[in-house]
Amino acid sequence: MTISFTGTQHGMTPQQRELLRVLLVKRAPLFFVHGGCIGADDTADAIAASLGIHRIVYPGPAGPKRVGDAELMARGPVTIMPARPTLQRNPVIVGCGDFLIACPKGTKEIVRSGTWTTIRHGRKQGKPVRILYP
Repeated sequence: MTISFTGTQHGMTPQQRELLRVLLVKRAPLFFVHGGCIGADDTADAIAASLGIHRIVYPGPAGPKRVGDAELMARGPVTIMPARPTLQRNPVIVGCGDFLIACPKGTKEIVRSGTWTTIRHGRKQGKPVRILYP
């Protein structure tokens, strides 16, 4: 099983972090796919790595919102794919997984939000989507 993940660059609440950890332990995925951004992606990556899950990262372009490759590699087994523009990589992240976990900043859907756009991609692709609200 492969789990895809999306989350806000503002990070996760303690409750979101704990629920993500519980879901990963329960589902025991072989792979955990995300976009390598600061905030929730970075925290989720650390949680998955601590559980020994191989991570696959589809990063966006280099810049201040991207977690460094060296930091990701220091956590353990990871595959870092070539960088893609954000709007191109989000459907790929969803498509790689059997299941999408999302950690948005708020409880209401926002039109111009990368997290909510990825959730919509999941729904369009017919993937099960689990939203962990703050």
